[in-house]
Amino acid sequence: LEDQGPSESASRLRPWPPAKGYTFSAWLCIESYGPFSRHLPVFSLSEDGDVVTAVDIHEGILRLVTGSSKDKDCVARCETVAKLAENTWYHVTIVHHKSRSRSSSADVFIN
Repeated sequence: LEDQGPSESASRLRPWPPAKGYTFSAWLCIESYGPFSRHLPVFSLSEDGDVVTAVDIHEGILRLVTGSSKDKDCVARCETVAKLAENTWYHVTIVHHKSRSRSSSADVFIN
């Protein structure tokens, strides 16, 4: 594969979030919350250095922060209620829905 340079690859990028939404799914297991693990990144997308969508675990709470690549001021955040326990496997799925008639929404499913 050849490096096509930033100008060609940047022109192929699509707006985020996608017009029909997206789904993110992963298995997670935190072996231990050590003294330096208050913030554990899981997944993130960025554009021009600005995070557009991020999933992280902050003090045991799964968080989703999402915005728009077109409108930098449009940001939504949701957090799970229960803390994720150590040494436990979790199946996490995030479904982001977009609609023409209403604002977008996201559902977070654990197990």
